[in-house]
Amino acid sequence: MLMTVAERDDLVPVDPALEAYARPRKPKQLHVLKGSHFDSYSGPLFETNAACQADFLRRTLCDG
Repeated sequence: MLMTVAERDDLVPVDPALEAYARPRKPKQLHVLKGSHFDSYSGPLFETNAACQADFLRRTLCDG
């Protein structure tokens, strides 16, 4: 499981998201973005987020 959380999310509260992340067992990875909810959909944070997702999928699906 990969969960991405924006640290200044104005749509999805961060604390409940982190509580939800704590529940499932491993393997899991938390990715915290420095922006708000929609910042990861374009610009530099999109590139960071997309790279994190691609890396997670590569490791999970190819190495597993």
